[in-house]
Amino acid sequence: DVITRTNAEGIRTFVTPSCYALFGYTPDELTGRQAVDLVHPDEQSTITAIVVQAVDTLKPSFTLTQRIRHQKGHYLWVEVIGTIIRDGDSGAVVEIVSVIRNITERRAAEEALRESEARYRLLTENAFDIITRNNIHGDFVYVSPSVQWLLGYSPDELITRSGFELLDPAQWQQMNEMMRKVSERCTQPPQVFQIRHKTGRAVLLEISMRAIFSEASGDLLEFVCSARDITEQKRAEEALRASEEKFRQVAENFDQLLIIRSADNQKMLFINSAAERLTGVQREQLSTDAKTIAHLIHPDDIADVQQQISQQSLAGERIELEYRLVRPNGQICWVRVRKFPIKDEDGTTLSQVITGEDITERKESELILQESEAKYRQLVETMRGGLVVFDTKDRMTYVNDRMCELLGYAREELLNKRAVEFVDNSHVITIQTQAAQRKQMVNSSYEILARRKDGTLVNLLVSASPLRGKTGTYDGGIAVITDITAQKQAEEMLRQALRHEQELSELKSRFVSTASHEFRTPLATISATTETLINYRERFTPDELDVRLRKILTQVKHMKEIMEDVLQLARIQTGRIQFTLEPGDLEAFCSTIVEEFRSQPDYHQRLQYTYCHAPAQLHFDRRLMRHIISNLIANGLKYSSSEHPVRVDLRDDTESIVLQVSDQGIGIPEADLQHIFEPFHRAGNVGTISGTGLGLCITKEAVDMHGGTIHIDTEVGTGTTFTVTVPTNRRERDVPVP
Repeated sequence: DVITRTNAEGIRTFVTPSCYALFGYTPDELTGRQAVDLVHPDEQSTITAIVVQAVDTLKPSFTLTQRIRHQKGHYLWVEVIGTIIRDGDSGAVVEIVSVIRNITERRAAEEALRESEARYRLLTENAFDIITRNNIHGDFVYVSPSVQWLLGYSPDELITRSGFELLDPAQWQQMNEMMRKVSERCTQPPQVFQIRHKTGRAVLLEISMRAIFSEASGDLLEFVCSARDITEQKRAEEALRASEEKFRQVAENFDQLLIIRSADNQKMLFINSAAERLTGVQREQLSTDAKTIAHLIHPDDIADVQQQISQQSLAGERIELEYRLVRPNGQICWVRVRKFPIKDEDGTTLSQVITGEDITERKESELILQESEAKYRQLVETMRGGLVVFDTKDRMTYVNDRMCELLGYAREELLNKRAVEFVDNSHVITIQTQAAQRKQMVNSSYEILARRKDGTLVNLLVSASPLRGKTGTYDGGIAVITDITAQKQAEEMLRQALRHEQELSELKSRFVSTASHEFRTPLATISATTETLINYRERFTPDELDVRLRKILTQVKHMKEIMEDVLQLARIQTGRIQFTLEPGDLEAFCSTIVEEFRSQPDYHQRLQYTYCHAPAQLHFDRRLMRHIISNLIANGLKYSSSEHPVRVDLRDDTESIVLQVSDQGIGIPEADLQHIFEPFHRAGNVGTISGTGLGLCITKEAVDMHGGTIHIDTEVGTGTTFTVTVPTNRRERDVPVP
């Protein structure tokens, strides 16, 4: 402390020698000068007013905080306790004795505390992790907003509910044990729990917990928890363990130092080639002496490295350091080293992983950037992906290389342009809205679809913040841009896979339903007829036996046709069907099929066939074309009453041949039209009419193979017309379908 004496005129009359250690002045340099001459100019009038008020109000002393200029020019925060000495008779001020104490470090600590509290509030409300406060029973008292997108619940949905409701019952005991140990003031490492998402799916959270106690009574008040979604991390760890060889290949080509040590740090398990390049030491030497890298640390950095290791070890098992290495050839480089453990499911450390990268260029850049304006220091510290700085009119005044790379433009093509000029039309309103919010001093994170110079689209995640000017008003903005195109593509692939899985499940269900229904009747008929023959064979005449045997044969044939349809569809869809285009007269071919139907007594009078123009010459696969024509005619006959005819029209339109089959049957409901060509799908109004739902599916595939189209005109209760159009310029393929 420094003690001074000041007379009634404010002139120092005495200063203790300790002033030199505190302010850099000798007592002689301060004695005889005004007491406020070293006070910061902004505070001189205020300090004078405080002292005058104390004197005028007859206070015996006063305390104030002010800044004093050091002899070297910088200012120190000090606390001054002044005692006013008065004349015993007149009460007039004789002098003021002041004790001056340096509180610069305390002020810095208080300011740091305020900043820390502000950052904590900002972190809690904007953290990706879930922050909760729970009472001693585990009920939620506070839940951070991040719970909405991590678990699907709003904070209000969870307040007053028990955290155990979201927990897998099998882990209740684990959670109780963690709460018990924390409440006993035992530090607990983060633990992994399976939590139920609002949708019902399981989410793995790594939960850290600490207990809050009453300062007065020491009683447990509540628990504060931080939960991080590590679902994807766990999956990645499983994949890593299952692909060790692949990992080694990747690690060997990794451009950063990668070393894996035993759990006790005494044995090298893996060293990649980048370690040699970074350290300048052969891999064999690195593997024989685990302390080789430690011996390369620059002598001036050793103490700092040891201190950082000690501090970070207390905070956890992960260590991150930056220091200089002296290579064997004398070259000095800056490195960034990370160390973390690899553990099994039980939490046992299996190995220690060390990664390192050469950050010499970055360090040199940081040295230059330290001399830049504060705005650009903030820019560099925030930079992780693309980086953009906007002025107050939303024009880009700075873009980094990554941003140029993301959009495919040179820097000069982006500067002084507005970001909205590079956004897809579907996201123009989004970026305009976010820009308006930024001008209201609101931080935001949002996704946009940007258009690159080559016209391709890229999905970007934008984290934007306003910049404050000297007066605290809006002075532009800064945004960190992350390319999430791959993530979006992965999400779309997952959605497609889920849709495909649902389609397969529905197809399986329809197949089982159809097969069980279509096989049950023939099998019942065969079974009944067979039993009759076994029990009463001697009573039947040969003609009666033939009738029953033909009945069995008919049912077997029906079942065979069903199986053939299934196999035919499978061959088509897997590309294993032999597809042969041969020239022929489609009209003659169609007439033959029509006559085959007419030869059946039930259909003789019902089929009406017309054809216009010359013979319809076409290259077609006879087997598949027979299915097309036969299936459409059979459906027309099956789904219309025996009183109504089925009309078959074939015409040659020069460039194509058109086949139309029309009936006056039950028609197809509109809801079934979009599924009518799917395997095993049958319209909802077919009732008890038999069928597999395969015929039209095979027909559609066969028409597609001929390069044609099939069209449906239908009305429920009125009838249906199928129109097949096949181009006439088709020729035999060079190579049959495999």
